[in-house]
Amino acid sequence: MTSSQLSNKEYNSKQYYEDRKIKDIKYDINLILNDEFKEREKKFFNSDVPNLKYNHNEEMVNTVECDEGLYIGTIKKGLKEGKGVYYYKNNDRYEGEFKNDKKEGKGKMFYNNKNEYEGEWKNDLKDGNGIMKYENGDKYNGEWKKDKIDGKGMYFMANGDKYNGYFKNNVKEGKGMYFWQNGNIYNGEWKNDIKEGKGIYYINTGDRYEGNFKYDKYEGKGVYFWSDGDRYEGDFLNGQREGKGIMYYKNGNRKMGDYYNNNPTGKHVFLMANGNVDTKNY
Repeated sequence: MTSSQLSNKEYNSKQYYEDRKIKDIKYDINLILNDEFKEREKKFFNSDVPNLKYNHNEEMVNTVECDEGLYIGTIKKGLKEGKGVYYYKNNDRYEGEFKNDKKEGKGKMFYNNKNEYEGEWKNDLKDGNGIMKYENGDKYNGEWKKDKIDGKGMYFMANGDKYNGYFKNNVKEGKGMYFWQNGNIYNGEWKNDIKEGKGIYYINTGDRYEGNFKYDKYEGKGVYFWSDGDRYEGDFLNGQREGKGIMYYKNGNRKMGDYYNNNPTGKHVFLMANGNVDTKNY
């Protein structure tokens, strides 16, 4: 029997779970046997559940058995359609809307690893807007596409960091802002989950960098501003000053020359604020 070909059968509830060996599915079998269960399901479906039938002693329940577990909900032409609850053998649980035997519309998924998703579904996959709460304390609120984080959203890390921007295939891609819990902020472009392209990096010391990034580091043309008023304009490589550049000092002096591994190298020309010119070899 496939999940798309459903048949209704009456089972003794306790015996069913013993036979199927579905353990700890967060579904207390005793709820089937009392009014609390019926009232909960009535509230969820906003009406009497069509496929639940109780006998005079409340010991039997009409259920729908599928290959992957147990379904309680509305059925149309043998397929899950409308609102329902699906209990998977692996202890996952889905509560929400179905269409053509698949999760579609709005619904909530409780995973056996303690993750929880609430939002939109399409063709059995997370698709649209939704919120995922992770067991480790992380949370994502935003767009999904074909079961992956894709589009615009906010990701909150358990350590206090957060990202607000665009994603593609579960990684940061496009423009976005990252806020570190220590006060650092990056606003710019991302590729494959790392800083790449143009951006601004604000450091909690008051320094900041504006320019190109590659492989998560300063690389290419950029400007580094120190909190004391000095700044460097020029080339960067692997996160450091490397290539040609100019140092602008807060007193009005300038120094032009080459840099290697973040240090001046070769001949540098000093242009003083008073108009004097000097040179120095490094």
